[in-house]
Amino acid sequence: MNRLSLSLLSLMISIQMFAQDEKNLKAEINKVTVFLQGAQITHEGDISLAKGKHFVKLTELTPYLQTNSISVKIGGGITLINVLHQLNYEQEAMAPKRIKEINDSLELMNDQLSLSLAKQAVLEDEKAMVLANKSIKGQEVLDVVDLQEAAKFFRDHLNELAEKIQEGKIKSRDIQEVVNRLNNEKNTIGHKSGKQTSEIVMEVYASAQTNASFEITYYTSGATWFPSYDIRAKDIASPVVLDYRANIQQSTGVEWKNVELTLSTGNPSISGQAPTLNKWNISYYEPERERKHSHDIMPAYAPSYGDYDGLAKEKEEVIISSQKKVRYDASQPIAISQESTTTLQYIISTPYTIQSNGKSHKVEVAKYEVPASYKYKAVPKIDPTAFLIAQITDWEKLNLLAGEANIFFEDAFVGNSYIDPAASNDTMDISLGRDKGIVITRTKATELSKKQIIGSDRSCEITWQTKIKNNKGKAVVIEIKDQIPVSTNKDIDVTADVKEGILDAETGIIKNEITLNPGEEKTTKFSYKVKHPKRYSVVLE
Repeated sequence: MNRLSLSLLSLMISIQMFAQDEKNLKAEINKVTVFLQGAQITHEGDISLAKGKHFVKLTELTPYLQTNSISVKIGGGITLINVLHQLNYEQEAMAPKRIKEINDSLELMNDQLSLSLAKQAVLEDEKAMVLANKSIKGQEVLDVVDLQEAAKFFRDHLNELAEKIQEGKIKSRDIQEVVNRLNNEKNTIGHKSGKQTSEIVMEVYASAQTNASFEITYYTSGATWFPSYDIRAKDIASPVVLDYRANIQQSTGVEWKNVELTLSTGNPSISGQAPTLNKWNISYYEPERERKHSHDIMPAYAPSYGDYDGLAKEKEEVIISSQKKVRYDASQPIAISQESTTTLQYIISTPYTIQSNGKSHKVEVAKYEVPASYKYKAVPKIDPTAFLIAQITDWEKLNLLAGEANIFFEDAFVGNSYIDPAASNDTMDISLGRDKGIVITRTKATELSKKQIIGSDRSCEITWQTKIKNNKGKAVVIEIKDQIPVSTNKDIDVTADVKEGILDAETGIIKNEITLNPGEEKTTKFSYKVKHPKRYSVVLE
């Protein structure tokens, strides 16, 4: 046997040995932690390994996997030697038979569509040519018969072209509908030829035959979640019920089927490195046309942020998290809250399936029953309507994130609102909508208002009165806000006469809290006088 034959034989033996050592690990996704941007995926599975070196492969993974975030834990006395992540593409032969049929049909229909559109373009060009040559020049003399024949020719030809163009449009539309149906069917099946996936290959060594357990985690950017709320109030004597939901979206290319979900308020896509300040040099500003030495102008440096180190920092924070766990309403244990050093996690107790379609999937996070006080508020200058407000204290203990809210009162949808904990004070106000049972009218008291000119100045005194009537069958408390103008010019002098309510001199806002018994009506009023040079015009209402 010659040397070349020996080399080929050795190569074939090596390939066979490698193939024998390669094992496919069946490890389904069983845990997912969804961040505000991105998700941490966990696979778990077992495989039987003989003594020696093996290449264990986990396939059908998302292509949006961050290689530096891969973490592998192996039980059963197995030594991990190396981890490799690589992309691959499904071959056409691996696609289902129906997908191949659809692709063949799509190719045929797209060819027909292109031909139909091309024919339409030719007919449109012919129509444009006919229209361009239909005019009869002024110097030409035609008798009636010739004119009639010319008109008939153009009419018949244009009608024929119009019919053919319309037939072509109908045919193209029908073909396009078929193409759309085929594409929808192809997407529904979910196995597109050429679909990109990735895989993790682990080189391991087994000191003895064993059944090895694998836990593989990694970070992917193709997921997100955001909160939304349903806020319900039965009546003004009942507490507010707040339903906290998470809207999860994922487009990783892999379905999460019956997985244990955890929602985290962390965001690994943002740098975890604390910012540092560099030296800030400044100098005189010189316009471009006068600048002689560009190096005289020193820029103001922005804070410098370190590079992101991968998911390790986020995982480290979870490891050192406190042991404090708070379960929501015991009668409805939807999720468990676990607070770490810098983030909050919601551990969902029910498994969920989240499809990879980019659509929002609602997940129940918590249900709170929160004590609330109710008050009516009105700003008659802008809108003479009483709005019912639910006031919630100690809301910061709920660990809410900013998000949209649907408001329901007395089992009726009131409207939408927005919860922004960062903008709230000690008390969170939630508007429950308008109440027509309280009638408010704001008018100018003309008999008490007057204008006069004193020398070079003009003086205007205006009095406003507001009537509030309670047509409800129970007593109510209502906060009325109004305002007087505030001068920002030394030549304009403003004085106020406010006997009811509290005036904020800096803002000019008057706040008055009124209690009304059933059927009771009250009237409040205030005045202000503005003095200014008569040569100027000032808006006083």
